[in-house]
Amino acid sequence: SPTTTIERRRGEGNAIVFARSATAGGQQFPVHWGGDSDSTFLSMAESLRGGLSLAMSGFGYWSHDIGGFEGTPDPGLFKRWLAFGLLSSHSRLHGSDSIRVPWAFDEKAVDITRTFTQLKMRLMPYLARVAQEAHTDGIPMMRPLALEFPEDRGGFDADTQYVLGDA
Repeated sequence: SPTTTIERRRGEGNAIVFARSATAGGQQFPVHWGGDSDSTFLSMAESLRGGLSLAMSGFGYWSHDIGGFEGTPDPGLFKRWLAFGLLSSHSRLHGSDSIRVPWAFDEKAVDITRTFTQLKMRLMPYLARVAQEAHTDGIPMMRPLALEFPEDRGGFDADTQYVLGDA
């Protein structure tokens, strides 16, 4: 398997597979991502909905291409997607025909990247615990409101909101 090959080179526990699709049993593979989305606000929302659907299907970790993959995001979209992406279980700057680095947009994008990266780093002890819980108990890191608050019927319609862990 790809994981075994990487572990032979890097050591046990130092391999990760980013999978694009899955079937029954696909939850055993570490990270799934939303595929090649367009660089639009609509696609950002669709990506989140897809990730929350995966979470409700038992997938513990999920990622997406910050800013979308196809096309070049406008600076406003990129900055909004940065915040979302850096508060996801795995963060990935990746695109097809343009680079996805904050300094290619503007200074505000650099500041937002710095702010949310620093926040994610401060949250790492918490995120490590939540990631371990996803691994051992099957509770996803990114949780739809309906999963985390099943008694609140409003959460069943909240398809573009989530909590990151249990706090």
